[in-house]
Amino acid sequence: MTYTPNSEYQPPMPEPPMLQPQMVVTPWGLPFYVSGNETHDRKMYFEQIRREMHKYITKFNELYHQYQKAGFTIEAVQPNGALERDIKITIGTDIYELWYETRLDFSTANRLVDKFEQLVPILSKFDKFITTLMDNGIKTDFPYKLRLSQYDTQVSIDFVILTEDHKIEVKVDFNNESVFIKKITLHTNLASHTWRHRLNVPNTTSRLTFYGHRDIRNDLYMDDERLFKDEASDTQTLEFVRQFLNTIETLNVQR
Repeated sequence: MTYTPNSEYQPPMPEPPMLQPQMVVTPWGLPFYVSGNETHDRKMYFEQIRREMHKYITKFNELYHQYQKAGFTIEAVQPNGALERDIKITIGTDIYELWYETRLDFSTANRLVDKFEQLVPILSKFDKFITTLMDNGIKTDFPYKLRLSQYDTQVSIDFVILTEDHKIEVKVDFNNESVFIKKITLHTNLASHTWRHRLNVPNTTSRLTFYGHRDIRNDLYMDDERLFKDEASDTQTLEFVRQFLNTIETLNVQR
């Protein structure tokens, strides 16, 4: 008897081999296992980020008592609506708040926690500088921003000085090892969106006039910076800032 295959018969397909979960590490230092199930992997990925963020936010907030002893407060949170690795740290005093915002790299996050643990002496130096300005009638304003990298040792703080007519952007760089102010940079916009600038020449009765094309609006900026090789006294830092403010007033820029 001859066997004739049934054309409608289809042999069962072999079961696909079971994929073993494989561990991968993201560029921002997050290890997690990939199973091949996209929905499951995505859920586990965000759950792992949530756990890591909770761990590091807790570590930053555990510095509170150390900061409190020096007259500061510290609070780390994950801002509402922020991306999954964003963190905001607020350092407070009775008169201002200092903000630090970054996107955590989990491979260097412990190093960042260590930097905040060692930051109090620099904060105290900055607080003394701000207090000196305020005690001498110089008004400072928000935002006070801390700039500190997860990858290097640079520390700087930005803030604003307000006068009746101008806003001066201030950047203070610190020497981390010796804990003193290394450099102060000042920047302001003297006039904006105009085709003519007139200003006084300091220590003379002369005036300078700059003309441009009427169809092109120009800005006029003023900058200065002072590098301190050794620790500057309160008088030196104050006089540098005050000289900048006095020069703005002397120039008496007019459109």
